[in-house]
Amino acid sequence: MADKRITSRTKVYITRIGVRDWLVAADSQKAALKAWDVRRNLFAEGAARVSDDPTHVKLAMRTPGIAVAAPGQATLPLEGGALQRKAKPAPAAAKPSNIVAFPGHRRADVAPPKPPAKPAVDRSKLEAAERELRAFEHEAPKGRAAIEKRLRAVQSELEAYDAETGRRRERLSKRVERERAALED
Repeated sequence: MADKRITSRTKVYITRIGVRDWLVAADSQKAALKAWDVRRNLFAEGAARVSDDPTHVKLAMRTPGIAVAAPGQATLPLEGGALQRKAKPAPAAAKPSNIVAFPGHRRADVAPPKPPAKPAVDRSKLEAAERELRAFEHEAPKGRAAIEKRLRAVQSELEAYDAETGRRRERLSKRVERERAALED
């Protein structure tokens, strides 16, 4: 169980575990390592240090002995194992709802982190495509009907042509027979 007392020896320590920076208010480096659930001496390796950042101090002092996620961008290791924070203004004051319990520790009074908000999706191309499809579905039957109407007209014209050529052929055939009959007489 974490020690919830703040003493004059309490300091705020910071380290990077995974992709996050983690803070803890503890009386010693050993207590900080225990809160982070780490067996290696991160301080000797240069991977952990004391943080004097007012935002870090305020956030970690709210829950002494419990590791919490640090706000802002992650620290980057320099040559020799020292840590440097990328320049980015930290939020004015971290709210208790922003406190994230260190993995492996259970805290009933700490809200889980909210998932990042999804960026607004631009639906304009989809909506334009849907409008175009609706317009096509509306106009396609009209276009087919116009073609079928022209087809019926052409078929009627073809039938009339066939009928006319049939009559003319009949007349010409009768004339040829009359002329032959006249020659034979």
